Amino acid sequence: MPTGDYIVDFDVIIIGSGPSGGMAAIASAKAGLSVAIFEKEPLPRRKVCAGGLVKRAVQLLPKDLDFPIESQCDSLALQLHNPDTSFHADSDNIVTMVNRPDFDYSLIKYAMKDGAKVFDQTEIKQIKPHSNHVEVATSSQTYSASYLILAEGANARLANTLWQDDRILIPAIESEIMLTPEQLAEFKGVARFDFDVIPSGYGWVFPKHDHVSVGIANFSKKGGQLQKLFDTYKEMVGLAEGYTERNRKGFIIPIKPRKPPYMKQRIMLVGDAAG
Repeated sequence: MPTGDYIVDFDVIIIGSGPSGGMAAIASAKAGLSVAIFEKEPLPRRKVCAGGLVKRAVQLLPKDLDFPIESQCDSLALQLHNPDTSFHADSDNIVTMVNRPDFDYSLIKYAMKDGAKVFDQTEIKQIKPHSNHVEVATSSQTYSASYLILAEGANARLANTLWQDDRILIPAIESEIMLTPEQLAEFKGVARFDFDVIPSGYGWVFPKHDHVSVGIANFSKKGGQLQKLFDTYKEMVGLAEGYTERNRKGFIIPIKPRKPPYMKQRIMLVGDAAG
């Protein structure tokens, strides 16, 4: 499509195929724009995330989006050591549990139905903004678009070349604990958060179809001891033995966004890249 005297390959290029990238692709494609999604991993790709969608997020999804639901939680529990300071909220489907690879890919497939093109296993190496378009370069080819949306996640390698990274990022660990139906019954229907269970941070237990997603996040900049703290937290919630653990992995969570603006030089930040 011509932009001034320059011909671009797409109206919008989106880097990253998580929920923010997927929803940006859906909105852009439904508006009649030509859209390309670039993802460095093969799709569907694994994402470290507990996979809990609050009701407001579900209401923002396309009404006809078909995505697999692991479980529905009608209770939200924010727990402290002192029961008198704990908080419980009850509402139908207050948190919808999903597996992130399946959920994220459902958004991408939905955007593809509206014409979005997907380039997976394709890493963007460099971004070059111009006055009337933006170029993105892979190891073998360069593409151009009128606008670029950076949805590359918390690591935000590309975003950090164009924006100051003043986000606050904290370390976290999560794994999947496979349980029998009888064991799962103890956690069914409740999205659980435990505060002050580690010196500086919180833990969570999210029930899924055949397992619970368990994790901790640490506000301390010192980090360290996270693996030990994680094992201690598992024991505290009754997961000391009699289970199989898989996919234990560390990651980072933004808890404070960058200072705005989130758009400049025809480039927009969304999702964890923006914080």
